[in-house]
Amino acid sequence: MNLQYLQGLYEQHPCLKNLTDDLVLPAPRLIRLKNIRHAAFSFFATTVFKSLDYNHIFILDDKEAAAYFQNDFETLSGALDVCLFPDSFKKTGQIGELNSSHVMLRAETLMKWNAEQVRKKVLITYPEAITEKVVNPNTFTKNTVFIKQNQKLDTAFLLEFLLDMGFVKEDFVYEPGQFAIRGGIIDIYSFGNEYPYRVELFDDEVESIRLFNPETQLSERRLLQVSIIPNIETHFDRSEKISLFEYIPENTIVWIHDAAHCLERIRKMTRFLEDKQEVIYVNDKDEETKILPEDFLNPE
Repeated sequence: MNLQYLQGLYEQHPCLKNLTDDLVLPAPRLIRLKNIRHAAFSFFATTVFKSLDYNHIFILDDKEAAAYFQNDFETLSGALDVCLFPDSFKKTGQIGELNSSHVMLRAETLMKWNAEQVRKKVLITYPEAITEKVVNPNTFTKNTVFIKQNQKLDTAFLLEFLLDMGFVKEDFVYEPGQFAIRGGIIDIYSFGNEYPYRVELFDDEVESIRLFNPETQLSERRLLQVSIIPNIETHFDRSEKISLFEYIPENTIVWIHDAAHCLERIRKMTRFLEDKQEVIYVNDKDEETKILPEDFLNPE
């Protein structure tokens, strides 16, 4: 029995048509699925994904379950835009020190979901991650700079934008939030990408854009366009932040593996902040970030 055969069985399951018929109805609906356990959930979810032209958000029980589900979903679906959306902290559920790679993944996910809808998208997450608010789409767009090959680039404007957005000028970039200028070459480590960008200019025209490895300084591949975004967790005012569910487009199906468990974990985080009133985090550059209850959802 191979993988394709198993997928075919799920595609022919009589419950699938009933579910997809319910999901395409115009009014939002709450649908409860029972007796779908273990790997069956991955098969069933990918079958629904392939059947409908909708975005999907999957809220698993915890970080580990989300990572396993992401692997299963990518293998079974072959989807290109599958994003893992983590919480921002070093230790899940413990509000304090930020995890820079998690912050980058959150920014990358929001950037993809804010882009023009080319194909349906999938976001996989867990309770602690959705508890944190995100910057609203309009503010996100206004604070994003797009650089395209062959365009005229105002380097003075770009420099001002980077400094205003909290980027730091360095001789060489090695972590998100840094940029370097050497003659006609501008290196930028955006918060929305795993590797930094190298923009090569001919006079004031963008001659080429490349991804490069900051450790080896070797180019990974050429790009036609890139987006530069700031640190979405620390740069914006609280008034500019909203729930993730307000950020996502309307044509999105939200799956919650265990709603009661999800709500309890969200309440646990908010209770911690209510007791503390605030958490102050100081990074290795002595930059202070104040975390308040308003930065999180109210589960009630």
